[in-house]
Amino acid sequence: MSVEIPRFRRRNTAKGVTRRDMVHNLVDILLEDGGVPKQPEQAAKPASDEGISPIEQSAQDSDAEAFNKFSQQMNNFDQELRDFANATRPLGSSIAILSSSFHLRVRLAHVLFLYRENAADLFPRKVTRVSRNSLNDACQPRRIVKSLARIARPIVNEDSDIDVEDFPDQMERFAGDIKEFLDCLNEFPEFTDEAINVSILSFSSDLQYWASCLREYKGQFRTPAVQRYLHEISIEMGEYIEDITSTLSIFIQIGVPIIQFSQKHAASSLLNLSAVATLFSGVTATTLQYSYQLELNRLSIFVNTLWFSSLVFSIAAVVNSLLGSTWKQTLYRSPGHRVPWWILIWIKRAPIVFLVLSVACFSFGLSLFAYASSQSAITSTITMVLTVLTLFSLCLVSVWLIAERWVSIRYRGKKWLDDALSDIAVALLQTNMLDVARRALNKLGSSVVFACIYTFVAFRRRFKLFNDPQTLGTDNQGGTLPVSSRDVSGFGFPGFSQDGRAYTMDEYELPISEKSPTSDVRSSTRSQSSSSMLLSPEGLSFSGPLPTSPGKQRWRDAYRLISASNALQSKPKRNPLSRSGSRMGPSATKSSAAKLRSRPADLAARLRILEVVQDSPAHSALVRHLQFSPNGKYLATSSWDRTSVIFKVGHPLTPHRVLAHARGFVGQVAWSPGGNYLLTKVTKGIKVWTAEDGVCKKTISREGQVEAVNWCHFDKKFMSVEGNKIFQLDITGREFAVFDFGFVKIHDVAITPDDKRILAVGPVLQSPSGLKPSRSRSEKRLIVFNTELQQIECQVPVLNDVRSITLVEMHRGALVALISYENKAPPQLWKLEIIKGNDVSRESSRLTLRHTYVPENTVDFAGPSYFGGHNHELVLCAGKKGDIFIWGTESGALLRHILPQAHSGDLTCIAWNQAASDSFMFATGSHNGAVRIWAKPSDSPRKLVNEESSPRSGA
Repeated sequence: MSVEIPRFRRRNTAKGVTRRDMVHNLVDILLEDGGVPKQPEQAAKPASDEGISPIEQSAQDSDAEAFNKFSQQMNNFDQELRDFANATRPLGSSIAILSSSFHLRVRLAHVLFLYRENAADLFPRKVTRVSRNSLNDACQPRRIVKSLARIARPIVNEDSDIDVEDFPDQMERFAGDIKEFLDCLNEFPEFTDEAINVSILSFSSDLQYWASCLREYKGQFRTPAVQRYLHEISIEMGEYIEDITSTLSIFIQIGVPIIQFSQKHAASSLLNLSAVATLFSGVTATTLQYSYQLELNRLSIFVNTLWFSSLVFSIAAVVNSLLGSTWKQTLYRSPGHRVPWWILIWIKRAPIVFLVLSVACFSFGLSLFAYASSQSAITSTITMVLTVLTLFSLCLVSVWLIAERWVSIRYRGKKWLDDALSDIAVALLQTNMLDVARRALNKLGSSVVFACIYTFVAFRRRFKLFNDPQTLGTDNQGGTLPVSSRDVSGFGFPGFSQDGRAYTMDEYELPISEKSPTSDVRSSTRSQSSSSMLLSPEGLSFSGPLPTSPGKQRWRDAYRLISASNALQSKPKRNPLSRSGSRMGPSATKSSAAKLRSRPADLAARLRILEVVQDSPAHSALVRHLQFSPNGKYLATSSWDRTSVIFKVGHPLTPHRVLAHARGFVGQVAWSPGGNYLLTKVTKGIKVWTAEDGVCKKTISREGQVEAVNWCHFDKKFMSVEGNKIFQLDITGREFAVFDFGFVKIHDVAITPDDKRILAVGPVLQSPSGLKPSRSRSEKRLIVFNTELQQIECQVPVLNDVRSITLVEMHRGALVALISYENKAPPQLWKLEIIKGNDVSRESSRLTLRHTYVPENTVDFAGPSYFGGHNHELVLCAGKKGDIFIWGTESGALLRHILPQAHSGDLTCIAWNQAASDSFMFATGSHNGAVRIWAKPSDSPRKLVNEESSPRSGA
């Protein structure tokens, strides 16, 4: 088709068409079905290609502001991590927290880069892309220990192999990095903040849950639905990050000074212990001058042995005290979970143990020296008695301290040592003493043997590590470095990451590149398949970014301008001359614009005159659901008063039949396509009623709770939703098929006109790996299930709580679904597209978001939304406080907002009468059991139903 491009001239609006009108007409021709054929990549447009109406523009602006807020929260968290690293540098063992905080900051840069790419696709006019920049050479760390906290902000460089398809991997790594940060933070036992522990653990759990769920959408991260879900997740992440940032700030202000004071106090205590041990060494050395001159005999040899041993133990106490003081204050100390347990025990307990042994040996030697030096019997006896008493008290106090610590760790502070001793005494009285002693000796012997074996294996493993060339890596100077930080962390090597991989110096200089041996292969594969499109039973998937040229971007901008201009009007009828490529004059443009504006104005005028023409006290309790029959002659209601009423639509509205239920609330009514039968849903059953006489034909009992029912279009069958399964039944209760949705609990279903596909909505009970969210909202899904192939064709994630779904067929066979959510989330219109293949097995489907019907103010919605008007051109929704909203289906424009003051009572549900041919009619239910009919005041409901269809202006 050839199109003659008109010359763009700026004219006065009063005299002719403007340049904008000419561009609109030209692009409208190209987008017409009979115009230029679509390119393959146009079948799946980015989110920015969808039309944005002025009504939705405010929602787009708020979403863009939400991303900007998330970006600011990430920047604040990065700044807080940098301040935390600077504040903890004077602390002992700060290398672990410095390293973990730096790697966490790198991960923040990666995650923020991916979310900016995602937001730039969703809101191209509000969020700009940021190119990948290399780190400044001045910030390159030559020594990682001294430069971890000096980098202002890690960013993604040009060589980083990172793409939006890496969202699951990046979230999983983010969870690992922040958990590693928490482990290093808890290495300071002097101060523990429960708030930051709870926040980080909950955040890490939810990150792993999101990563596990997102792996189900591999290849779809550039589709608008998944991009919107990722944007919703960022809002949840922002709340976590803001909470962690505030608690981390408190930790810096309160915790860091306490830790620093405690470490200084511990170091000074070890220095005092060293001074005491040094003094005791001098005393022991002085007494040795007298003992070695004694006459050699067994007693004198024993005295010298004890005093020499005392001197050795005192010197060891001095050395180990100095070693422990250095360990407390050193920067390069490995974290506790990377150090063998025997090294920790040696450093912490060896000084006091050696000093006690030195005192014991000296005391025994002193008592024996009294006998060896031929002192009087009284002197020798008193010295021996006092020595035994002091050593006994020393041993008793030491055992008491050790037992207190063991009991505190064993019972987590719930019991004291006195309570444990009382329990032991009672047990001994009730048990044979010899058996207790024998079991205690067996446990002690097995513990000693296990400790010896573990020590032997540990030493042998470390000896083999430094002698086996296969376990060594090569650094950039040609030397060797151990590969496993788990094996060498106890030796204090600082150049190892927390995931157990040895870094070379080049990787330290570019710590965020995250190179891998297969990065070149993956990048080449991605570049070859960047614009490819795959059709699979799981749905339409894409393997890379779609190229966007400047020309295509200009056409996209023009398309959005057209959609914004036509938001309050329907699509115009085109001039035949314009279809053939002829020049369009001013008169044709004016007539098209008049037709464009006539239909919404006509709808708004007809809706403006609607008011309550019937108010019937139908029930004595809340009206849960209501629905008009296909012919419009009857209205069925369900209530919590255990009844369902069939009204005959007329003036007045008269009850036709009252359907009583023995037990259970009546939660839903559903008319059959022919209007001959009515289904009523109770908690664990379904009743089938005849429409004319209201006779219960069948009571179908179900084992599980029935969530919803919906009729098929053929063979008098219907679907019963029960947990994660959907059962296909007939009116006799016979079961024909069962469709299992795995770990997704279904809330509601809709069926396509050919009965080949089921649209289901519901929450995800757990991720594919068995994870559940900790504090965030669980994922919900919109699922398209093929009943013939028994498989899921397409699934779309959402974060809001889905309530119900309604599917209708629009003009030209287009299928659209209206999704209703819980609480304050507005309803959405999704388009279901069936993608044809070579055979039936290659057919697939796709859900595309068309509109979000956003009210002017936040509203708590009630009940499911409904289609209304001729050819489903309206969308109705009720608010719990009594608001009624009516939007245009295609334009998304709010045509009428009925305030709660227009009627009395809070609303619970709403339904439209599709058989009202020439005028509009809908019904509402309320908490007090009243049912109200809304229509034109001069028309009776019976007249509206019985009139045949007549042409309507502007239709």
